[in-house]
Amino acid sequence: MIVVPREVILSVILIFVAFMLMLYIFPSNVKKAAADTNSDNDIVVAFASEPDITYRKLGSGHEYSISMDIIAKYSRKINEETAARIDAVPVVEFKGKSAKMLVSETGNDYFTFTPESAEFKGTVTAHIVSNEPPIRDLRSNEFEGIMAPEESVVLKDTGSYQIKLSELRKKFLIAGECIAFFNILCENDAKTVQLKECKEGDLPSECNRIVGLCNGEIEISLGKIDCGKSAETKMIVKGGGGGEISETVHISFWNKGTPGSCVENAITYADLISRPECYNAFLGRYDAEKGLLEVA
Repeated sequence: MIVVPREVILSVILIFVAFMLMLYIFPSNVKKAAADTNSDNDIVVAFASEPDITYRKLGSGHEYSISMDIIAKYSRKINEETAARIDAVPVVEFKGKSAKMLVSETGNDYFTFTPESAEFKGTVTAHIVSNEPPIRDLRSNEFEGIMAPEESVVLKDTGSYQIKLSELRKKFLIAGECIAFFNILCENDAKTVQLKECKEGDLPSECNRIVGLCNGEIEISLGKIDCGKSAETKMIVKGGGGGEISETVHISFWNKGTPGSCVENAITYADLISRPECYNAFLGRYDAEKGLLEVA
């Protein structure tokens, strides 16, 4: 009889416990990572054109009307033994918000695959209201002015960069200095920078930073901050390479007929990926690029 050392048994148990704790503590991250891959998509999608997006300012928010012409094919076999039909619910994600989309031809929030017809061609639409405005193309390599949280601008030299002021918040919950969080993106790289308001006696690196990425660099400096509301910002880019910055629309598909009415009851993408009963309903997820919006 083979005797397994006690130390080996304990190591296996500890590894298993650690793995289960990871799934328990980070369930949404694990699920989103799984949903973000196209390798297991049951639906294969082609876009007939780039998304059509109409924008208007809505009070303190921003409304986006999104229309997408898609060709979707169900890649698995449909038969009476498994399911007589697949009702696929499209869900759009844009500017940090999401919504179920309606099929223009029927008004339903789903389209159907059957053994006789495993392809859908049509238009799906949705309305999104977000705190995040459209990306502004400044058509310059520098900017000096006021930025608000969630605001993004594009600066260009030999390459294009998107700079987003993602958040303004205090270092600690109640007290402490206000910190500005910037997300910088280019064609094949992304970095995050944290800066605070420039004050006498501070180290230069605390309120000014030069960041290198995509064969270029961007310098960001902060002036006064009205925490949570706005920040005086100065930025300049030099060099760089790669393609143009664009808006990205995410679209995912979910099986309406999954037992438990999971998809029927869910309202947003966050609802779907946070519910264990929705795991088997996932049919695929794709990204569609849209040129920067023309904003008056």
